[in-house]
Amino acid sequence: MAAKDISFKFNYKYEMEGVIGPRTKTVWIVFHGYGQLAKYFIKNFDPLYDDSTCIIAPQGLSRFYLTGFSGRTGATWMCTEGREEDIENYLTYIDAIYQQEIAPHKQHIKLGIIGFSQGASTATRWIMNKEIQYEKLVLWGGFFAHEIDRSKVKKYFSGDNIHLVYGLDDPFVGPEVEKNIQRKIKKLCLSPNVITFNGKHEIDRNTLLRLKESFRGSNLD
Repeated sequence: MAAKDISFKFNYKYEMEGVIGPRTKTVWIVFHGYGQLAKYFIKNFDPLYDDSTCIIAPQGLSRFYLTGFSGRTGATWMCTEGREEDIENYLTYIDAIYQQEIAPHKQHIKLGIIGFSQGASTATRWIMNKEIQYEKLVLWGGFFAHEIDRSKVKKYFSGDNIHLVYGLDDPFVGPEVEKNIQRKIKKLCLSPNVITFNGKHEIDRNTLLRLKESFRGSNLD
């Protein structure tokens, strides 16, 4: 018995708040975490939206019932089974969104990228594989894709435009996880701006507003 691959056309949705046009100054592309759906996740970013801003939320290609065999559904970017195929497929999907919505306007917009939880590794993997140029990267309650190495850090993640955000009561970022993150930051020679807030594994409105202001030249520290 042999496993074989096949390529075929695949249609899939994404969510978008606003329209990219001549007046657009900023585009945020936001990546959800495990078990979330883009149509609900994008609502967390209302504080970023205004008439010069557009927000785009792709969605993990694998959907599933969160409990049992019916009811609420969620999506994931990948799992251990078929991991490499999942990554290749979602990178193709995300880049198709980028080419359709952002690439034609990239000369006059600033691109911000937010990856929440599982979406943090998704965002960094997309940046590395598709060589995406951006003004700000926010890893929120998550971290870089595990396969990142120092050479990739220097090429794609150097500078002061990288922000690591998490809630002080986030159950997924406890003391041991914090220590591991700090060790990896040191090993990779990273220097992200670390931003914390009083909250759990969630998107915090006030922190979003600070990120929005930083696009206008303010300092986050």
